[in-house]
Amino acid sequence: GNDEESERRRIVTFRLCANKAPSINPFNPSSLSSSCDASCDSSEHGEIQVDLESYLEATIDHRQMIQEEYCETCNDCHEQLEELVAGGQLQWGQDSSPMLGNQCSSIDTSSCYGECMNIENIESNGYIDAIEFVECQQVYESEAGEEVYYMGAMCAS
Repeated sequence: GNDEESERRRIVTFRLCANKAPSINPFNPSSLSSSCDASCDSSEHGEIQVDLESYLEATIDHRQMIQEEYCETCNDCHEQLEELVAGGQLQWGQDSSPMLGNQCSSIDTSSCYGECMNIENIESNGYIDAIEFVECQQVYESEAGEEVYYMGAMCAS
């Protein structure tokens, strides 16, 4: 019963630092590295423990929000760029940073638009979003049923 269930639960411990949060690019995994370093001592952070399922849900929601904001900004900047090109004020490939708003200063419009379109059209491009595999689920079974494969962050052997 309850003992078995609590034994199977996985706990995540992570640290929240008082340091300023880093700038995050959802397409650059290195920008998501821990902001808690040696300069973050025990008086500047708190440790939190949550079950793995809750942690994954919160992390995914947060990442999706960051990605949506990033892609909205990217789309706005890309539209501004297209308007400048259409108006003859700029040519494709020319440095556009002085002509675009401050919101576009940290956005690489040459790559973000394609990345965001790929994410938006992930299924029509033949991929499955990894978010679909947070919970453990069967993804393959051989015809004879001899081999069964499962995928998910919550799978355990």
